[in-house]
Amino acid sequence: MTKLRAAIVSTAVLLAVLGSAPAPAAAAVVPDVTSIDFGTGTLGQAGSPRTVTMTADGPLPSQMDQASITDPGSDVPLSFSISADTCSGTTLAVGGTCTVTILPRAAATGAQGAYLLLTEVGGEETWIELTLTGVAGVTGTYRQITPTRILDTRFGIGAPKAPIGPGGTLGLPVLGRGGVPGDSVSAVVLNVTVTGPTSAGFVTVFPHGVIRPYASSLNFPAGWTGANSVTVGIGTDGKVDFFNSAGSTGVIADVMGYYLTATGDGAGAGEFFPTVPQRVLDTRSEPGYRLGGQESIYVPLSFGVDNRRIKAFAVTITAVSPLAAGYLTAWSGANGPIPGTSTLNFTTGTTVANMAIVPTSICLFHGGCIDKAMIGIYNGSAKGVHVLVDLVGVYDDGTLGGGLRFQPQTPTRIVDTRVGIGSGPFGPGFTRTLSASPVAIYNTVALAANVTAIVPSAATFLTLWPALDGVGRPGVSNLNPAAGQTVANAAVVQIGPTEEFKVFNQAGLIDIAIDVVGTFFDPSAGQQGSLRRSLAPVRVDRP
Repeated sequence: MTKLRAAIVSTAVLLAVLGSAPAPAAAAVVPDVTSIDFGTGTLGQAGSPRTVTMTADGPLPSQMDQASITDPGSDVPLSFSISADTCSGTTLAVGGTCTVTILPRAAATGAQGAYLLLTEVGGEETWIELTLTGVAGVTGTYRQITPTRILDTRFGIGAPKAPIGPGGTLGLPVLGRGGVPGDSVSAVVLNVTVTGPTSAGFVTVFPHGVIRPYASSLNFPAGWTGANSVTVGIGTDGKVDFFNSAGSTGVIADVMGYYLTATGDGAGAGEFFPTVPQRVLDTRSEPGYRLGGQESIYVPLSFGVDNRRIKAFAVTITAVSPLAAGYLTAWSGANGPIPGTSTLNFTTGTTVANMAIVPTSICLFHGGCIDKAMIGIYNGSAKGVHVLVDLVGVYDDGTLGGGLRFQPQTPTRIVDTRVGIGSGPFGPGFTRTLSASPVAIYNTVALAANVTAIVPSAATFLTLWPALDGVGRPGVSNLNPAAGQTVANAAVVQIGPTEEFKVFNQAGLIDIAIDVVGTFFDPSAGQQGSLRRSLAPVRVDRP
């Protein structure tokens, strides 16, 4: 931003400089300061306000017009706002005063600036320079916790022992439960399971205290049991809401982790490092046979850094062609008991995907994977199932630097091909470039979304990936719906410099809905589409 000396000017003065008009008399209103430096400010956290006093210093009363914050040279959201104003629209007697109070809130890291502009009815302008230096703090960092069940309507955990009825909304207290702190949390990551619905419908999870959004978190047929990863902002009273559209259904929620506000305890909290989606496990080709019942398989990866600093993988896990009903549990792979929570549930012969943020451990089994970060996948079925794991990013321990932070939002539908929002229906083999502009701002690098496949005419899969130069369609899948099925899955997808991403449909005609639940942003205010710090994994032998 070009720095200008604070000054009081008018259109007539500018014309005088150009030789078109005589210079007027001195301005009649004078500020008590010509610039304000707010010092250091934590990203997203309000700082200490400062007040500017204007004094009418001319021979006649001064009629004030408007006070505003502006930066003509930048489209970055301003790090300053007016919190109190007695100047706008006021007529000051000679010697009279009015005040404008400025509240700083760093919108990015590094040096930032803007101007307080006060105008008078006669056209005179007073410009006062505002500066601060933003630091990242802990805003939007993520902390993984041991998965803990905080809601199970079947047994009265977190709510009365009763299913959620048709059109019913359940408010679930989250703060202070299951390892989540009692304050300074902006959002939680839940694994939400629907069980025993009496009719087809959907569940929407959203912050308590807001109007229920036009969005869905899980879609299900009657009698279905299935899960989806849901990231949701914390609402009023530390709660999130669960809305059930039709019939009655049991709902289970396991909390997996949480994102911090600026005032949170950042010890051990990390940033997110997206990767171009890539398949890191496919038992159909390696080892070439199903994962057996009550057996585990491990996925060790190396990232070109100290792998002990990698604390979680963000992955899409898919169960393919199970020989019996069951479930998969993803966990750190560490020795000790496997968590008693499921990541996804499946029935015989189905293909089911779910996204998960899975904590890691360091492999100590044998030389091929020593010191690699790994996760484990446990098959809770009595029989075998093929397992796919697609990596979309990792979380560090807060020490690598250069990662992304998370900003939750009320779920916002940016695509619904049934009604022409964002796109029309997808045919077989279709790839479309879709816009994230309804939710993206200057420092948005990736979207956290819920993607719903709606009644495909044939079994298919969907793939999402960033619209970046040189990045082709990756060999991964985000959703694997059967013909006629409506099913949802969480996804994280980077966007390109034009705020776009791509979606591919493999077969049949299909409608798609995409609801954005938050964005990952660059706290240093970098440009969209930059592939942040390079953390491409290198596969190693499984233990």
